[in-house]
Amino acid sequence: MKISSFNKISFQSGLRVIASDLSKNPTKKNFDIYGKRIYPHYVLSYIVQGNGYYATEKFGKLCVKDGDLVFIPPRVCHQFGPVPGTVWSEYWMSFDGFIADHFYETKNIFSDSPVIHLDKNRILLNKFKIIFRLIRLIPAPHTALARHLYDILMFLLEGNFFTPDDRYNAEIQRIIRSIEQEHTKPLINFSDITEKSQYSASYLSKIFKKQTGYTPAEYFKIVKIRKAGDLILNTNMRIKEIAKYLNFSDPYHFSHVFTKIIGKSPQQWRNMYKSR
Repeated sequence: MKISSFNKISFQSGLRVIASDLSKNPTKKNFDIYGKRIYPHYVLSYIVQGNGYYATEKFGKLCVKDGDLVFIPPRVCHQFGPVPGTVWSEYWMSFDGFIADHFYETKNIFSDSPVIHLDKNRILLNKFKIIFRLIRLIPAPHTALARHLYDILMFLLEGNFFTPDDRYNAEIQRIIRSIEQEHTKPLINFSDITEKSQYSASYLSKIFKKQTGYTPAEYFKIVKIRKAGDLILNTNMRIKEIAKYLNFSDPYHFSHVFTKIIGKSPQQWRNMYKSR
């Protein structure tokens, strides 16, 4: 199998990001840090802050610190966590697919050690941050997620990221934060958001689409609906109050957009989770 090029269908079926999160200061109270675990999927963890260890029967006990990337293959019994009483922060993701199997089984990226010392790599960290944000969208842009993960795997294999668009990662992160902060506005003005950038709004819009799988307007709409879903489940606000808070023209328009994206009406969404 050639790994230099995969089409859209291959990405969708061959490399799947299942989950991603930012974990800070886990404790025994809410997580068995030091107990032995076995995951059904691949896991990559990038240590942002802290000192800890990763231990398996094959490699023994390995020290990890901020800037390290830890690879945990499926069905491997391991222990992983911070030094007790220390500050700890990590971005992690779980994934699977035949492309992931190919990298693991034939490319020997982690054959010498499951811990790679990278120091603090800004581009790699931005990749994790983008995946962390995209996985929370409804619907999640699975092809874009797979491409970002593929870039990380290629970086580990070759020492360079696969796409030249990575120089825009910090700018895209800033745009994403700006869009998410403006979720109560009726519309976004992308030109205003990119006004201070050295790149044109039209050019950044194309890069944004490549990086996230959505146009800025589509991303903004999904962010609003994600916020609406949180309010529906976690507050007693009425549907029309949520529609007004998020600056939809009226409750009917809000319900139409919500149903189109989520697949259920706002009231069905609330009732479904109340019954659990």
